[in-house]
Amino acid sequence: MSLIHLSSVVSVAVVALVAAASTAAAQRPILDSIHFGDETSEAAHALSESAAAIQKGGLGETCRRIGSDGFLRWTSRCDPQGPNYLTVKLWGSDVGPGQLYLCDGDTRIGAYQREWPELDNTGGHRGHDPVAPGRFFYSTYLLPDEMTRGASEVTLTIGSTGQPRPYSTVQEAAQDRLSRGIYRAYVGLDPFLEPLADEQQGTMPVPVAPLGDTEGRDAIAFLHAKIDEAVDRFLPWQYYGPEWDAWVADGEGPESLTGAFCIGGARDEKWTEQEYLDQLAARMGGNRVGLLIPEILARTYQAPWSRHYQSPELVPRVVLALDYARRAQGNNGGFDDIWEHRWIGGPERRRAGNCLEGFGQMGLPAAFLSLRAEIEAGGYLTESIDDDLDPDTAELPRAEAWISLFLEGRSYLTSDIGRGHAPNQDMSDIVAAYLYDQCLRVLSPDDAWPEETVQRYLDIAFGFEKDVYGGYWISRKGISCEPHGTSNGGYCGCYGDLTGMMLYLARLTGSRRLADRALECARALSKFRYPSLDADLRPVIRREGVVTWRNNWTPGEIDYGGNPYAAVELGDPLALREIQLAAEQGGYFRIEPFLPGPYNVHLPAVTAALLRDIDLLEEAMSLPRSAARLPFDADQPDFAWADEQAAVVVVKRGDERLLMSLNWRHGFGEGPDFDGRKPTNAVPNDLARVHYTTATIERIANVRIDCPQGFGGLYVCRYGPYLVVMNSGWSRLPADAGGPLAFHPPADLPTSALNLIDGSTVDLTADVTIPEETTLVLDLRP
Repeated sequence: MSLIHLSSVVSVAVVALVAAASTAAAQRPILDSIHFGDETSEAAHALSESAAAIQKGGLGETCRRIGSDGFLRWTSRCDPQGPNYLTVKLWGSDVGPGQLYLCDGDTRIGAYQREWPELDNTGGHRGHDPVAPGRFFYSTYLLPDEMTRGASEVTLTIGSTGQPRPYSTVQEAAQDRLSRGIYRAYVGLDPFLEPLADEQQGTMPVPVAPLGDTEGRDAIAFLHAKIDEAVDRFLPWQYYGPEWDAWVADGEGPESLTGAFCIGGARDEKWTEQEYLDQLAARMGGNRVGLLIPEILARTYQAPWSRHYQSPELVPRVVLALDYARRAQGNNGGFDDIWEHRWIGGPERRRAGNCLEGFGQMGLPAAFLSLRAEIEAGGYLTESIDDDLDPDTAELPRAEAWISLFLEGRSYLTSDIGRGHAPNQDMSDIVAAYLYDQCLRVLSPDDAWPEETVQRYLDIAFGFEKDVYGGYWISRKGISCEPHGTSNGGYCGCYGDLTGMMLYLARLTGSRRLADRALECARALSKFRYPSLDADLRPVIRREGVVTWRNNWTPGEIDYGGNPYAAVELGDPLALREIQLAAEQGGYFRIEPFLPGPYNVHLPAVTAALLRDIDLLEEAMSLPRSAARLPFDADQPDFAWADEQAAVVVVKRGDERLLMSLNWRHGFGEGPDFDGRKPTNAVPNDLARVHYTTATIERIANVRIDCPQGFGGLYVCRYGPYLVVMNSGWSRLPADAGGPLAFHPPADLPTSALNLIDGSTVDLTADVTIPEETTLVLDLRP
């Protein structure tokens, strides 16, 4: 079956929403259900299928698993007025990469990373993590209106694909195994499905012992060894040393490339110099991470625990790597043209165009600053070098060539083409630009930025001042809003944790103001980390991955947070608790790039980040136990929290955990007057993404909501026992901008309800005035 994206679904399905649709529909009965693998039930629903095998699955129940190009198709009762919801029952222990999609006939509805997403994404980021070990879970999907409008029956189709690959030229991997088992499907008017009374649900397994190191090392000894192993891997990648010199002497490698790092160490005696140059450009790594290797060598040189401590070859290796970087730099200061990934350096420099380069470029100035004393003492700065591969130009003193490297790199990272277009990108670019500026303060003080320029860039990156679109990269309450700031972004479980880079800048600048802002962000993000189990039933902490704006994973990735600088130098008890918990549960033995296997593109970035903090991490692990706890630790009190700019809600109520993103992945208006990704161009999509968990059940849902004032006004969402009413605080309507908004409670609500945000009781017999940037999270249960 061909799965083609249904491009028209969004514009049709989200119009004409009124408050009653998000409230009065609650607690409506299931209209129809089918039990897959049950002959009677399937026949009653005219099931047809292709490559969808019947199997025994969780708790002995029958299910169907869809193979490559297969599908399940059946007929269900529906409501002609709607909105109608499809809910599928899935087994939470199933793993293996793959996706399920709702289809209208042979046409797929939605796509990964879109506001109309996949129906299910199996196995988390790497395909081997269970969503709900030992239990069933439920995924609910809003049916597009045109499928059910005016009809009492609807034909539904579920198709299956391979794992998403959103940053590859091939957006999905080929499906190489059967899909997750699909047990039942229900259609109803309530996005909060109450399973049938006779259904099995399963129980949470008992955790086994935490993960340990197979060689019996503690976390620090393990990390020391892995960093050294990474350095051992990187060193042969550099065109340096006796073997390379022999290649040059034999005419098999160009002398001009001495010092260059080529990921994988590729070289070929048949390559021309231009082919070498193009290979180097193509193999610099995603986000130019190969530029981090000089920093890694510089920091390892100064690490007494390392086998490479004060190795005499490391300083000249770093010096030659910086020389090469200057030759490789484009005419606007960047290193990647993104269009062809070919050489853009000297002698005929061309334009770069990658806004992600800060992640790699920060390694160049950090290498110089780390080895400044050794470089100056070795007399390297006064030596003359070839800085442009042009035999017709004179060599320059190294200091002069490096000034150009640093000056042009800083200019590129703050230019329109080089600057980041998302919070994480801009933060990395500002880190690199700041480090370049610190190098210029050493080598060319007259070229250093004035303090007010430095502060302006830092304030934008930290969310104190407006971003390039006119919103803020980071909300006032501390959520990094991916991908385009508060104009078009929200909580993100993959790119959203900027606290490491924020605290790096706070440490570099010595600014307590920046440090406090970073800690504010860290505390906000701690509300999105929760206890879980891995595939082997070992205890872990995960970060929320369902309601995330960019790469959503089910379940979220294992992540403890915990910044050593915050724990030790700033005395933050929560950061210390996160570090200690990671140590207790073996979190440091799980760092993916350090696991056995082929080269991981994140290895340079992870190694560099660890080297910046490894000594503080060791110190943190020696400190007394922290009394702090994560908000979702079992012994912590109930709470409800909302971030109106990020339009996200978090609730802990007994054993219930609720996370909700409102107007999830909304976009911008279009037309002749469209002038960019500004808040004034943002439009609501009237959709919420919900993740709801208890000790016995797990639910994922896409839910219709009410936005009576449009984007930035009042958002109303009812899900199960909860009613969320959020005044996001910056409506585009002049009459409502920045002021209170009135909520008119529908007649089916109780006369009053508890507001979990502040513990007050809210009268629901009359209009409720909601101040700007204020949220009610009402528990409607008696």
